[in-house]
Amino acid sequence: MCTCMDVDKNTLKRNFDNLNNQIETACSKTNRDPKEITLVTVIKNQTVKTVENVFELGYRNFGENKLQELDEHKIYFENIDISNEIVWNFIGQIQNNKLSKIIDKSDVIQSIDSISQIEKIAKKDSKPKLYLQIAGNDDTSRGGVS
Repeated sequence: MCTCMDVDKNTLKRNFDNLNNQIETACSKTNRDPKEITLVTVIKNQTVKTVENVFELGYRNFGENKLQELDEHKIYFENIDISNEIVWNFIGQIQNNKLSKIIDKSDVIQSIDSISQIEKIAKKDSKPKLYLQIAGNDDTSRGGVS
């Protein structure tokens, strides 16, 4: 359970407006359409009320890096019957003992770093969208698929 303070909707709106302006500026400089960009709102260490405020501002892609908090946030939104409107992203390194539960609770997993994780996912009925973490060098202390 998060012991964080709620972030009010006006502060969030101001921050998101600033971020969206930065995205539009960057897209303009690179001749990209801002509609091609998917903003994933990382909600780690945030209260349910703060996440609800983000949802009310129109954001639907949420990223979490802790299974317990993903579960807490998802259950809350299921209880008010809007969880199906959200794309649940799991971000960050995954402990193998938690992978099965993460697969079942996530629409997207952004941190697959081994062939064994891919094989485990392939055996499940639930098939989230996957992003692979690629190893950039031979440093074995860093995660990633060769």
